[in-house]
Order: sequence, then C-alpha cells, then structure tokens
Amino acid sequence: MTHYARILTGLLVLLLCVDVAHAAGQTSASHYDRIHFQARSSMAVSNDTMQAVLVVHGQDRNPARLADDINGTMQWALEQARKHPDVKAQSEGYRIVPVYHQQVQQGWRGSQGLALESAHFKDLAALIGELQTRLRVQSIDFSVSPQRRREVENRLISNALAAFDKRASMIREDLGASGYRIVELRINTGGDAMRPIPMMAARESVAPPALQAGTSRLAVTVDGAVELTRH
Repeated sequence: MTHYARILTGLLVLLLCVDVAHAAGQTSASHYDRIHFQARSSMAVSNDTMQAVLVVHGQDRNPARLADDINGTMQWALEQARKHPDVKAQSEGYRIVPVYHQQVQQGWRGSQGLALESAHFKDLAALIGELQTRLRVQSIDFSVSPQRRREVENRLISNALAAFDKRASMIREDLGASGYRIVELRINTGGDAMRPIPMMAARESVAPPALQAGTSRLAVTVDGAVELTRH
C-alpha cells in the first residue's frame, strides 16, 4: 500500500467514526428529557340494556324423544317471546350428549339456550317470569348499550386528552423546560363488566324477577410520552 493510499484509508476510517458518533449522539439526544405518564377520565353511566339467558334441559333414554321435548319447549318459548316486540330473542347452544355411568351408557342429556335482550326492563322481566315455568334462568346481566357507550367514551376521550395536556404542562413547568411535544400517545377504553344476577330454577308459577339495573363505570386512559424542549 502506498503512502497516499494509507492516508486516504485513515481519513475514511476517521470520517466513518465521526458519522457513527454523530448518529449515536442523535439517538441519545432524541430521547433526552422524554417523560412517560398517563391521564384518566371516568364516569358512572346508568345501564340501559338488559340481557338474559334461559335454558331448557332434558334427559331421556330415547334421543329422538329427548330432542322432540327440547324442540317443543323452545318453540313454545319463542312463541312467548314474539308476543313482546321490544325484546330480541335468539336460540343458541343446542346440544344432546350421551350419559354414562361406570362406562355404560344410561341415556341422553340435552339442552338449548334462549338469549333475550331489551332496553325495556319491565317487559323483559315479565317475559322471564312467563318462561320460568318451563325454562331455567342461567343469567341476567345489565350493560350500557353500544351507542350510549360510544357517546360517553367520546366525551371521556376529550376529558382525558385535556387532562394529559394539563399534566404535561405541569411537568414542563416543574422541570423548567420551555416547551414540550408529544412523541407517543395511546388511548384505551374500558370499564366495569356486566353485572350478573344469580341463576334461578324453573317453577310452576313464577312472579317477574325484582331487578335493579344499576350503573357501569366507563373509563378512558391516555398513556403517552412527551419530550421537553429547552432553549
């Protein structure tokens, strides 16, 4: 290698080292004075939707007879539900399985569910009272309807963003920075789960269940990071 070639190679290595150091400096500087924090806004909202699941159960040595009994009961239940136009009804979860005792098949067990939903609590409660003469109540839940949830969450998002901005300004002031910019932001929605009512068995005569819808707490959390600027 000639003298000039060695000088040229040395200069290239030096320039490469300078570029690497500069890039490392930029990476380090890009995270300088970066603060991670979150803000939250929540609200208690009255539950405006009621859901119920009722189930017909049966057991028989003859699977065809068992299926006929379940189908007949469900058909009757759907006919009762159609008398309540404000209630949405849908059958679900049909199943018939063999029953064994000491590895010997003793018969068949079957079930089918009926899912009900309505914003008219009294109407649905009256229907449940009618259906309980032949079906068992598996669950009764209350929740906030999707439309109402979206309306409330949109308001909570605005409140949470305002709280995030206020907290960022407070941090900037406390740390003596001249300003800040948002470099990361995530918005998360959530809230309480539906409130279940214990299962009730079928009876010959059943009064409508006494119910209290209560409230659900909806919440929005803004999680992010700001980078302080100093001049």
